Amino acid sequence: MKRGLVLEGGGAKGAYQFGCLLALAEHGIRVDAIAGTSVGALNGALLAYDRLAEGREYWSHLSPGRVVAPRYRWLPVGFLSLLYLASAWSNRNENVPPFNARNLRLTLGYFVVMITLIGFLPFLDGTLAASTEWDFWSRIGFSVSFYGVLLILWIAYWQLRNLRFSLLEPRPIKELVRKTITGQEPRRPLYVTLTRQSVAFDPDQPRMFYGKHNDEMVWGAVEGEYDFPRYINISRTPAAQRGEALLASAALPLGIFPSVELGGITYVDGGVADNLPVTPLIRDEKCDELVVIAMRPWNEEAVKRHWQQVDRLNSLEQVPPDKARELYLAELARRGGDPRHASTFDPPVNLPLPEPDRWPSRVVLICPDKQVGSFLTGTIRFTGRYARRLLREGYDDAIRAIKRSGLTATSSETV
Repeated sequence: MKRGLVLEGGGAKGAYQFGCLLALAEHGIRVDAIAGTSVGALNGALLAYDRLAEGREYWSHLSPGRVVAPRYRWLPVGFLSLLYLASAWSNRNENVPPFNARNLRLTLGYFVVMITLIGFLPFLDGTLAASTEWDFWSRIGFSVSFYGVLLILWIAYWQLRNLRFSLLEPRPIKELVRKTITGQEPRRPLYVTLTRQSVAFDPDQPRMFYGKHNDEMVWGAVEGEYDFPRYINISRTPAAQRGEALLASAALPLGIFPSVELGGITYVDGGVADNLPVTPLIRDEKCDELVVIAMRPWNEEAVKRHWQQVDRLNSLEQVPPDKARELYLAELARRGGDPRHASTFDPPVNLPLPEPDRWPSRVVLICPDKQVGSFLTGTIRFTGRYARRLLREGYDDAIRAIKRSGLTATSSETV
């Protein structure tokens, strides 16, 4: 029986996960392959390279200074972090057009038209007599301010990201990675998850662009930027790039950590695309059993649904946008739909949710009864006291899961 270990991402909450690893090691539980995201990738490396003692010391004495260091060149313009957060938040669920000369011309033209329309609205609705010079300039000022903010946020979203802007850098984690990866290969396959952002067209659930045509609200299907996962097998990665791959998996976005470039491609935190990397253990390692360590409640059905969504995302990346658009329009026409009032297909038909050729015969879940903290109260809570508490909780939960599931050692190498 081949057993795989899945490690969810979660920042400082990784202390809970590491406590689970200590319990598995104490009870001689063995695994044949590991897949981790973000802090799960780091914990997976500590396990794969037999550095649990160093990991225990690290987590027991966790502090902000052992995780991050300021990027001093950005401190004089630290206010940019607020602009970046605002721009990322405003664009989080929208189809954000790429920043290029053509789109900039179109956007500026759109803003000029809208500002002009608002300023000269009295001429259009027949209330010119009631208008004053003050009314005119107040409307112009309002429209310039409103659309100017939108323009600035759009530009900031792309430019700050292209600059790989961040106020912090994981210099202390780099040192931990350097000590963990000492040149030799890991004792068992280790997959780390990265996120690559690229433009695609979903032929079933495309992004929508809203506007007006002949005084009628219309919305059409357009391309959008998607977050696609990459699974890097550390054993098959050149030694010089192994550390960078681990750091890329934990490159928290939104100006927290800088993105990492590998092979000419920019990557961010793997948790953006796949925070529970089951895929490589099923697809590449053909595992018969999975041990999943998470920092929030899961069940096997939820794990399988997550795998289906991620596998569909991987398939989407392989379909050229033009081909995907053809598939979408053909299905829309078959249903008698109007491209100016586009709709989505749920469940998806052009790229349906896949069924696995083989699913592990058993999935053992080690997770808490409720989520271990939020982003602010957990993920970035880098304190030793908090980490030590999570170590104990993770250890205790893992012991209960081992007893409940009857988890035993396999014929692979000992953890």
